[in-house]
Amino acid sequence: MKYIDKLILIIVFIVLSNLIVCSQVQVNWHNIQNFSLDATTNVLTKTSSVGFNSTAISTNKLNANTDGSVSITINSSGVDRRMDGLAEYNSTTTYFDINYVVQVLTDNRVYIYESGVYKTNFSALLIGDKITIERSNNQIIYSKEDSSGNQTILRTVTTDPTKELYVDALSYVGGISGVTCSF
Repeated sequence: MKYIDKLILIIVFIVLSNLIVCSQVQVNWHNIQNFSLDATTNVLTKTSSVGFNSTAISTNKLNANTDGSVSITINSSGVDRRMDGLAEYNSTTTYFDINYVVQVLTDNRVYIYESGVYKTNFSALLIGDKITIERSNNQIIYSKEDSSGNQTILRTVTTDPTKELYVDALSYVGGISGVTCSF
């Protein structure tokens, strides 16, 4: 095999490896409180009264010292009030226990909280936009990608990469859908 052929194979392997590592998978929910889970669509539907009293956490685990992300695709406009993020394992129905969380409100703004503390907000989410919370080395990166693929970094913060993290979700009204993760 010629040198150039080997080089092309190596490049193809690297590209394909990165695609596999960066791909998103369905979140597997458990510890479901005040939601019903549609196993076919993976949609959590709120079964309790209005309020942040419905929660679920993933069995998917972002291992310590490993990069990974959770993504939320906006699939409704002005309907759901929800919070999705990365958290250490917990079974509570409060966003104070979610280390890194985005809240999507009925005004289609995204609000960022960290361990219950409000940090900032950004406007005008559209159907099809994707919000991602990514751990990369010792950084948490919040970003927004529009339906055309344009990405905007919303916030970056230093984190402890030795913590295991899970996908955690809360709903005030409506349900939880469109959540994927890379782990």
